[in-house]
Amino acid sequence: MYMWPIFLPSWRRPKGIDSRVRRKFKGVTLMPNIGYGSDKKTRHYLPNGFKKFLVHNVKEPEILMMHNRKYCVEIAHNVSTRKKKEIVERAAQLDVVVTNKLARLPSTTPVDVERHARNFMEAAKMLQLYFLGLQHEDWPSKVELRRKDVATMQEELKVKKEMVNKQEQLIQGWRKELKDQLLRHNAELEKVGLSFCSACLCNDVMVCWFNNETI
Repeated sequence: MYMWPIFLPSWRRPKGIDSRVRRKFKGVTLMPNIGYGSDKKTRHYLPNGFKKFLVHNVKEPEILMMHNRKYCVEIAHNVSTRKKKEIVERAAQLDVVVTNKLARLPSTTPVDVERHARNFMEAAKMLQLYFLGLQHEDWPSKVELRRKDVATMQEELKVKKEMVNKQEQLIQGWRKELKDQLLRHNAELEKVGLSFCSACLCNDVMVCWFNNETI
């Protein structure tokens, strides 16, 4: 909510040739203008339809005995609790409206605000230190972080070694299978060679096959 500036009686109109306020630049202090004024019919009237009259003691509301339809009473902030109750009672007798009669009454016992504020700040500081200590306890140290890194690296190395061993076992199995297949094929070739050599009685299978083809 924007509040119009309040000008004191000591305010003077700026007359400088380069004054930004006099030239009414955007974003600078506003100057008084007749357009800011309120309607004369409702000027100084409160939303409840009365004009405000500030009182400090029990006798002052009596001034409004004949003007209780135009003015209302507002009790000053520095009035004690006992006097405030008396003013409210007297205003009710005079049929005068009191704007702040339901305001919170000041405490009868003095309160050491500074002591309470100091205690509150000390408690807040101790609570903050406590939570910071808990956070530091939860945080791992550098040595623990290094140990965790080493443990993870060792686990990764172990997994890689297991994979290498499995691959070596597979390769060995494949070599054994290939060797067995080679021996099996050689044995089959020897049997085929003997069948061809039974006619020509030669030791070379290829020569025997060639002779048979040429014949």
